[in-house]
Amino acid sequence: MISNKGTSSLINAEMKLSVMRDQRHKCIQRIRRRQFDTLGEIIISDRLDKWGTNALLVDPAYHQNVGDHMLTLGEIEFMRSLGYGKEQPNFLRECTVCQGRGYVGACSLERPEKYADVKLAIWHAGGNWGNLWPHVQKARLETFGPLLKTGKTIIGFPQSLHYDINRSVKVEDDTLKMRLEIADGLGMKDHRELDTVNGMDLAKSRVILTWR
Repeated sequence: MISNKGTSSLINAEMKLSVMRDQRHKCIQRIRRRQFDTLGEIIISDRLDKWGTNALLVDPAYHQNVGDHMLTLGEIEFMRSLGYGKEQPNFLRECTVCQGRGYVGACSLERPEKYADVKLAIWHAGGNWGNLWPHVQKARLETFGPLLKTGKTIIGFPQSLHYDINRSVKVEDDTLKMRLEIADGLGMKDHRELDTVNGMDLAKSRVILTWR
C-alpha cells in the first residue's frame, strides 16, 4: 500500500515529467522552425525550376551511432516535407562516402554522368567537421570539387566544428583544402579568385554551409 506521502511524490514526479516533455516538444518545434527558416526557404524557392525533380543526400549515416542515424532520418523527413521523398516524381537519392557503406551505393563522384540529373547536393549533418574524424573530413572536402564541376549546389546541413590543436591536421590545412576544391569546382585557376567580389558571390551561391 502506498502512503499519502508516496502518492504525493509520484504525482510530483509525473508533473515534472509532463513539464519536461512539454519543454522538449516546444524546443523541437523551435528547432524545426529555425531549420525551415534557414534552409527550407533556400531549397523550396523556385524549387522545380532551379533544382529539378531530384536531390542528392551525400553520405547519410547508417552505422552504430544512434545519434548520427537519427540525424539521417531527420534529414530524410525534412526533405520530404519540402517535396523530395523516396518516391517519385520528386526523388531524394542517397549515396555514401564514408558513413553509409553497405546500405546505400557509393557516390562515385568521379563519374559525372551518375548524377547528371541532380542539381542540389545535401551534405549530411553531424558533429564531425574538423580533425576529430579526419578521414570523414578529408573525404567530405574532396567531394566539393566534383559536385561543383557537375553543376550542383552544395548545402551542408548543420555541423559542429572542432579542431584539436594537438592533432596533425590544422584548421588552416582544411581551409586551404576547401578553398582549392571550391575554386577548382567553380572553374577558377587560383583559389585567391575566391577573395574577389565576383568570386565570393559565386561561391556563396553554390556552397551553403550551416553550423550548430
